Amino acid sequence: MTSLREAVLALLPAGTFEGEAPASATLPWRVVTIDVPTPVRRALAGPVHTRRARVRVTVAAANHQACHILAAQVVAALEFVTPAADEVTCGPLMHVSSRPITRDPQVTLPATNTSAFFTVLDFGLTVAASPTP
Repeated sequence: MTSLREAVLALLPAGTFEGEAPASATLPWRVVTIDVPTPVRRALAGPVHTRRARVRVTVAAANHQACHILAAQVVAALEFVTPAADEVTCGPLMHVSSRPITRDPQVTLPATNTSAFFTVLDFGLTVAASPTP
């Protein structure tokens, strides 16, 4: 059985880390976090009909241009794609926001003594329980 988490991870470019980048990671890198779906609609009796999930991808690179290219690759891989999860029925991933590409003063690149650049991309999708046979 494929979970929502596994289905989303399968869509991302190879080399994307989940949760956080390891200390040994070198730029450029991508990190994804997949939130637990939150109820958005319930029946009068209480069962949840639909949930909303957020997928957040942080992209970091040595310069603005590289960060932009990596972010565009993530958007191309996820936007309007429907994850194929067995346990739930998913709607397509929708790109809902992007933070401006920003220099990170906390990360200094030793080779150039400059800061890394990063951006954060947010995607949302609707998730419903799969009908039982």
